[in-house]
Amino acid sequence: SVEVPVRPGTLRALVTSADRTTCYFTDENGELCAWRPGQEPVPLLASAGPGPVSAVRCVIDGHDCTLLAQRSASGRAVFAAHPTEQEAAGAWWTESGPALPADARVAPALDEHGEVVAAALSPSTGMLRLTRRKDEPGLALRAWQEV
Repeated sequence: SVEVPVRPGTLRALVTSADRTTCYFTDENGELCAWRPGQEPVPLLASAGPGPVSAVRCVIDGHDCTLLAQRSASGRAVFAAHPTEQEAAGAWWTESGPALPADARVAPALDEHGEVVAAALSPSTGMLRLTRRKDEPGLALRAWQEV
């Protein structure tokens, strides 16, 4: 059993291999952590904002990666990637797009071709913005489009 103080509303799970799931959460110190059963939680990087993080497994430049997304304290969407199940490799947040409403959630996903896409949705305003990865090395995203 692992006892870790988790900030309410921040726990997210992601299947990271055929037989394992990684749980991502923000601890009471504001660190985004990764945890898998049988291991101790690993601090990954400082949480970018108070809300939940979203995650998707994807391929970036031929590498199996975990892509994290969150609405930052500044209001913008932020993304960070690291090799899947290799949190010690490190990650850092990169801001993207315009400021979002306070209740907006950012969610990365894969399209029908396995390419990275992302959405930002604000329930209070109905605002929906979409972006996708550019066809170039790294994790460059296209300009966000409101739909």
